Amino acid sequence: MSALLDVRGLDLSLPSYDGERPILRQVTFSIGAGESLGLVGESGSGKSMTVRSIAGLLPRGARVGGSIVFDGTELAGCSAAVRRASRSRMALVFQDPRAHINPVRSIGDFLTEALRLNRKVPRREAEARALRVLDDVGVSDPARRLRQYPHELSGGLLQRVMIASALLVEPELLLADEPTTALDVTTQADVMAIIDDLRRDLGLALLFITHDLDLAAAVCDRTAVMYAGEVIEVQPAEELHEHPEHPYTQALTAARPSLTGTSPRLPVTPGRPIAAFQVAGGCPFEPRCAFATDRCREERPSLHEHGHGVVACHHAGALDRGPVRA
Repeated sequence: MSALLDVRGLDLSLPSYDGERPILRQVTFSIGAGESLGLVGESGSGKSMTVRSIAGLLPRGARVGGSIVFDGTELAGCSAAVRRASRSRMALVFQDPRAHINPVRSIGDFLTEALRLNRKVPRREAEARALRVLDDVGVSDPARRLRQYPHELSGGLLQRVMIASALLVEPELLLADEPTTALDVTTQADVMAIIDDLRRDLGLALLFITHDLDLAAAVCDRTAVMYAGEVIEVQPAEELHEHPEHPYTQALTAARPSLTGTSPRLPVTPGRPIAAFQVAGGCPFEPRCAFATDRCREERPSLHEHGHGVVACHHAGALDRGPVRA
């Protein structure tokens, strides 16, 4: 499968009171046309900043290195015109719709603005398109919703509106940054079913950020795991779900509560997560890893092919894993 999005060696540094701080280090993954990739990891691992780097939504003073190729076009360091052209072919769904929708403008204005201003679509046609897409994402009485304001809609409805706004621009790549975090479990399932069905029907590529390994396995073709600003493992979703290779991924999967019965106390990984700028050298997971050796402390592992994917671990394949969960 040819890559629609190919991220290679992506580095990101942001200005700080004590100089630049690295946020991402050598992030590498790809997504094929029509493929879905889950990006998982603890808070602060760099998932959202990876998405913002791809979309070009970084704060002033950010320094980007490496390569971000979208359908053959290099986006790292590209001109504003190239960035605008690429943005018209990708769309974002954020985790908190209320923070990204203007509260004093109607839902209709929010949905049709990009079509009317950027693509010069007449208002009546833009509203007709908005009605169709709202219906596609399961919003009842869409004509009334266009006249309403964000405070009049529930969180689930507002997230559906966010999805509709993303689909209205007919993107080839959908960047979904934890779109179900603020929703209850039932609404989460509805929203993810909508995203997954529309992705398959429209042939969209999807980069889906989540903390939920089970959800990533359910809706994604492959899953990439991030830790301390780096991608440390990429495997087919089911393979990673059942047979994780990196010790950090093993720890994540072992910490999942069982849905089928009672289980012993969930294991806890010692130590605490760290940011990319706190990594002194060697493997970033070494201080918390039960399998660490002197080599892990001295030499940073790079992504290399292993099994059905890639993993950044000196001891991949040699660890005595046993069952992930009893």
